[in-house]
Amino acid sequence: MAGTLWPDSDDVRAARNLNTTLWRVRRTLADQMIQNVRFQSDQVQIATMIDTTEIDVIKFHALAANVSRLSGEKRMSAMLQAEGLYTGDLLEGFDDEWVVPERAATRTQYVSILSHLVDASLTSEEYAQGLTYAGKLVAMDPLNEEGHRAVMLLSFLSGNRSGALAHYRQLKLLLNAELGVEPSRETIDLWSHIQSGGSDSGMLRRSVIVGR
Repeated sequence: MAGTLWPDSDDVRAARNLNTTLWRVRRTLADQMIQNVRFQSDQVQIATMIDTTEIDVIKFHALAANVSRLSGEKRMSAMLQAEGLYTGDLLEGFDDEWVVPERAATRTQYVSILSHLVDASLTSEEYAQGLTYAGKLVAMDPLNEEGHRAVMLLSFLSGNRSGALAHYRQLKLLLNAELGVEPSRETIDLWSHIQSGGSDSGMLRRSVIVGR
């Protein structure tokens, strides 16, 4: 760490700079009323020891990991809390080697949470709320047809048939421009069913495979 932060300094000076910086961090945290943060170090690593302070990304990982073990209201509460904690990619703008896999893992957990929430919204027929989650899925991965199908389905179920069909047209243009491909059979089938004004809710639900 010292070598990364002060690459032009010798080992002794870099270590001294690191020690001073950690002292300043402790003082800054104390000034911001963030108490009980300690650093434990040896020759290999520096660990942050936190007694009472809550860190959003740690709480997010704990909630996301616990979702599969919960059911009912407790499961929904955990998913809603986790979704609310995610405000963007982890340490966006930093590309240190250790950050990249952590960012990807956190992002994957968030996508899974969104998928579960879309599925729960379909089950409870809270289509407007589900559309919000589906929109976030599409924003996370614009080329993921599963998320686009969710937007189409929830728009249609919300009474916005024209919006669902317009979204399909936009998706078709996007896939052609970015990948040179047509929408998948599942997406085309959903579009066809919506276009015909179909009311087979079971078929519509099966066209969107979310919440896995």
